[in-house]
Amino acid sequence: MPTRLRVFYSLLTAALLFIPVVALYSELTKRTDSPCTPPPNASALTESGDRAQRLLPLLIYSAAIGGGLVLLLVTATGRLAYRGERVAITS
Repeated sequence: MPTRLRVFYSLLTAALLFIPVVALYSELTKRTDSPCTPPPNASALTESGDRAQRLLPLLIYSAAIGGGLVLLLVTATGRLAYRGERVAITS
């Protein structure tokens, strides 16, 4: 793959990778409740379904970021370039 195309696809992948990174960062920086909640006002474990509902999108964003990084690495290094078939060496 020519260097121009490799740089173009690397930048395109990095730009598209920015979307799940921002989503993951915004989810992780949300405050669910105040850090100094007194014990009588704290929610019970059965009422903490919000944490379980937030887990699936976080896992999806993390998987998208990991897949995008692998795609960026493969594109930037050009490891999937077709190199033709090799003739088997027999002695």
